[in-house]
Amino acid sequence: MEEKWKNLTYKHRNPHLTTLHQVLSKYWPAFEAFSTANGESVGVALKREIKKYLECGIYKHGVVRIKCVNNDCEHEKLLAFSCKTRGFCPSCYAKRSFQTAEHLVENVLPACSYRQYVLSFPVQLRWLLCRDKKIFKRVHRIVIQEIQGFYKSLENDGETGGVNFVQMFGSSCSFNLHFHLLLCDGVFLKATGGGRWLFREVELTKQDVDNILLRIIIRIARFLKKLGIDVEGEEELSAVVPRSIKVKSSDKIQLLAERKPRLLAEMDGFSLHAERRINALDRKGLRQLIEYQTRGPISEERLRVVKTGEIELKLKTRWKDGTTHIKMDPLSFIRRLSQIIPPTYLNMVRYFGFLAPASPSRRSLILNQTKKIKVKKDPTAITLVEDMEWAKLLAKVFKLDVAHCPRCSSKLRIVATIHREDEITRYLKHTGQMQTGPPEQIPTHFESTNDILSQIA
Repeated sequence: MEEKWKNLTYKHRNPHLTTLHQVLSKYWPAFEAFSTANGESVGVALKREIKKYLECGIYKHGVVRIKCVNNDCEHEKLLAFSCKTRGFCPSCYAKRSFQTAEHLVENVLPACSYRQYVLSFPVQLRWLLCRDKKIFKRVHRIVIQEIQGFYKSLENDGETGGVNFVQMFGSSCSFNLHFHLLLCDGVFLKATGGGRWLFREVELTKQDVDNILLRIIIRIARFLKKLGIDVEGEEELSAVVPRSIKVKSSDKIQLLAERKPRLLAEMDGFSLHAERRINALDRKGLRQLIEYQTRGPISEERLRVVKTGEIELKLKTRWKDGTTHIKMDPLSFIRRLSQIIPPTYLNMVRYFGFLAPASPSRRSLILNQTKKIKVKKDPTAITLVEDMEWAKLLAKVFKLDVAHCPRCSSKLRIVATIHREDEITRYLKHTGQMQTGPPEQIPTHFESTNDILSQIA
């Protein structure tokens, strides 16, 4: 493993050459014009998300200058700022996914078995949860109470807990708000006469999953009925669903026999999947599961622009009808992206049970029980690159040591932060890193914005 990464060095990723960046930079103005022409407002949050993504990793929008501490070497380079958005940026999502998995596995989640619960909602209810903060919180509380209630019904004095990762998207990059819950597959019991905790595993059956989902549906229906909302999807729910998008499915493959999961319940548009289980010794599998639960909606490897100018998206897993790819025009693709951006109030990672911040049992049950004290650093002191979180992350995941100089293996330090575009351009020209030509153009058969607008309408 060490030999594989031994000679690798950090290189700028050039985001402006990726398919996603080129599509957004080319067609975002057309999408704004189309939305305005149809009386649809483009929200401030969406504009900010797109703007930050288009600036992510681009030198002219801000850089950090780092330099080798060895005066005889004087090797230096620039590192571009990232957008740190929550919408769809593949780079920032990948970094956040690795960081979340690393933190939970190394510091938080105790050594026990875990089970993943995936809860999906009816289409109309998904939009209602996204639009209304109070309804989302109440529905989330109902789901947590019912799943935890199953475990606590076996041991009244037991403690259980977990993390809920809220996802806004499906495999086709369409809006699909659903829950990925990572829960201890059992209960913690306080040992008699001591401070130790004992873990008791619980056997989950198909009947248990059916009962959990049934109770969730009944409680959600009662709650919505109190608010005067028809859970069957009458006018109240239909009004919140936005205009649908037509896409083309392609590349059909021969249908194979579907293996239906054993622990799966489906009722009235709801579904609860609880097949995936991680045993107590499989920490690597636990890390991989968390990375999957916190993954981003788009992967550059699955996205391309075909000769007709349409966007082709390869599905992560084929659909039941055999579809492996879907095609859509650029504006429909951007509309899909706009619908999967989380609302500003929505916390995408939510702890519950003994992992909740206010739980009295949290301190004694989490993996790393040492109290962390934040020490304010001297602002005049030299900041080494190895102290930065992203450097530790690259060293951990890719065995790529960006904290040391590739020439003399000395340490690197941060020299300056540059925000002015003219200063960045002067530095890039001086070091020969300035881009000499335009980025590769994406294929298109649309001659103008009016042409694509007429085809979408």
